[in-house]
Amino acid sequence: MWVANRETAIKSNSGIKFGRNFKKGIITNFTSWKSVNDPSQGEFMTYWDFNGLPQIFQKKGDVILHRLGSWNGLAFTGRPKVRTNSIYTVEYVSNDKEIYTKFELINSFVLSKLTLSPEGKVGRFSWINRTQGWFLLSSPTSGSCVQYSLCGPYGSCEIVLDCGVGEGFRKYSFVKLPDTRGSWFDRSMTLEQSYATLDIKYGTGCLIWYRELIDMRIFLDDGQDIYVRMAASESDEEKKVSESKKKVWIIVIPVTLVSAILVGISCLITRKRKWKAQGSNFNHVFAATQENVLDLTSFDMSTLFHPKV
Repeated sequence: MWVANRETAIKSNSGIKFGRNFKKGIITNFTSWKSVNDPSQGEFMTYWDFNGLPQIFQKKGDVILHRLGSWNGLAFTGRPKVRTNSIYTVEYVSNDKEIYTKFELINSFVLSKLTLSPEGKVGRFSWINRTQGWFLLSSPTSGSCVQYSLCGPYGSCEIVLDCGVGEGFRKYSFVKLPDTRGSWFDRSMTLEQSYATLDIKYGTGCLIWYRELIDMRIFLDDGQDIYVRMAASESDEEKKVSESKKKVWIIVIPVTLVSAILVGISCLITRKRKWKAQGSNFNHVFAATQENVLDLTSFDMSTLFHPKV
C-alpha cells in the first residue's frame, strides 16, 4: 500500500494516521475524487467528529450519511466484527496530544488499499495476483441498516426503546452504541456508574448520554450492552402491580356504586312501607281514642274544684 501525508513520506507498508494532532493543529480526513478521471475534491468525506466521545462519520456535502462510530477498545461500534485479521491491524490512540486511528499491513508483500469512491462507497481492497485484480474485503457503508438515523430517536432497524415504562435501567444487548456527540465519558469510571462501557477490552470507562439516542442497530452476535434509564416513576414490576390494581379498581368501583344504589333503593322502599304501616296504626289509635273520649263521664267545674263531702 502506497500512502503519503504531511508526516509520512511515500513508501511501502507505511501506516497513515487518520485523526487530529492537537499540537500541530492538523486534521486528516478522507475525501472522494470528483470523478474517476478528476482528482479534485468531490462531494463525499469521511471524517472524525470530536464532540463528545470522538467518532467517525461519512457525509455528502453537509448531510450525514453513515456513522462508523467510536472506538470501544477492540473495534469501531458500527463495525464490531472488523477486529483481528491476517491482512492489517487497526490501532487507536487518544491522549492530550492527538487522537487518531492507524492501519498497518501485517505482511509487507500484501497490497491493500482503503478507498472512498466518487459515488461515496468506502471499501477495503486487497490485490490478488492470481486474478490480477483488486478484491473487496469489507465495506462499512454497505448493508440495509447503515444509513444514519434510519429509524429516528430511540429506534433502530430491529428495536424501539420503550422509554416511558418504569423507572430504572433496562438492558439492551448486541447494540451499535448511539451517536456520542451528545455524550459524556470518563475512562477511569466503571460500568456501575455508567450507561455503557467505554473500553470492552478491559471493561473500563464510563459513557453517558444526555441527549436523544440516535443511530442504533442490533447485531446478531456482536455489539455492546447499553443500559437505558426509563423516564416514568415506576419500575416494570411496579407498573404491572399498578396496572392490576387499576383493573381491580375499575371493576370494584362500579360494582360498589351499583351495590350502594341498590341498597339505598331497598332501604327507601322498606322505610316507606314502615311509614305507611305506622301511619295506618296511628289513625286507628287516634280513632279509638276519640271513641273512648266520647264514652267518658263528664263533670262540672264546681264538682272538680268543690267536691261534696
